[in-house]
Amino acid sequence: MEKKTSEEQLNYYLELSKEQPNNAYPLKQVAYYYQQLEKFKNALNYHEKVAELQPLDTWNLANMGYCYQQEGDYYTAITFHEKTYKIDENDTWNLGHLAYCYQKIDEFRKALSYYEILHELTPLDSWIFQNSGLCAQELYDYKKALEYFQKALTFSPESTFVLDSIGYCYAQSNQLEKAIEIFLKVRTISPYETWNLGPLGWAYFRVGNIEKAKHFLEKSVKNTPENHDLMHLAHVYFCLGEDEKAKEYYRKSMKMFEDKEEFLDDFEEEYEHLKQYQVNMGEYRQLKMELTFLES
Repeated sequence: MEKKTSEEQLNYYLELSKEQPNNAYPLKQVAYYYQQLEKFKNALNYHEKVAELQPLDTWNLANMGYCYQQEGDYYTAITFHEKTYKIDENDTWNLGHLAYCYQKIDEFRKALSYYEILHELTPLDSWIFQNSGLCAQELYDYKKALEYFQKALTFSPESTFVLDSIGYCYAQSNQLEKAIEIFLKVRTISPYETWNLGPLGWAYFRVGNIEKAKHFLEKSVKNTPENHDLMHLAHVYFCLGEDEKAKEYYRKSMKMFEDKEEFLDDFEEEYEHLKQYQVNMGEYRQLKMELTFLES
């Protein structure tokens, strides 16, 4: 017997729901197949009908949260995922989406608290460890982030995303040699990787290898120009005495910052990384003054 398509199943249950408007089962099926077809607003209409008949149905509540999530309304999604969690704390599917929604609204501490509950319930899920690592990273807890990313790596030892995340955490923790080692491993696995070109170049700059810093930062800004990579390449040129080229890239960097003051603050803070190249602070401050009066 040939399997029905989602559209055929949807039409069948739509007709059945008209015949049995007080039966939650066909209403739930209609909602489910609308979700399968990624028609989340339509799905929500039927989930709401189910909620009138079965207000404590956790499947229905969790899927309402999921539909709002897919529509980008994470705050409303959270209310439904929270309702589901209060009824069933062991629903791992709902719990994962609850944590993820908090992550999407930058409530990283709250998200991490739910991911940590998930670790106890599903200790072999790489996705949970990856997202836990991202939340810890956003909270500047690089030690904890590294622990989570290392666990994720046991499930996917050649995941460039996880490896890059580990390299980033090492770099932020000033473990620069380890960061370089990890970033180079990524380049071996995926030679066309562009994301880590900038962080790798900046790590080389900070350990005193300016030629390799220049090599990777030039490749980075050629592929995917990013505000800090442009600034870091400008630092390289400035340290090499190529002042005009440095100013060109400082200008490009400044234009990519949302706020000129943010650029100038970062510029000021990064002087400490240039001192090893015998850059005179007076000259650096003079350069900052010139950049201050440039149009962003």
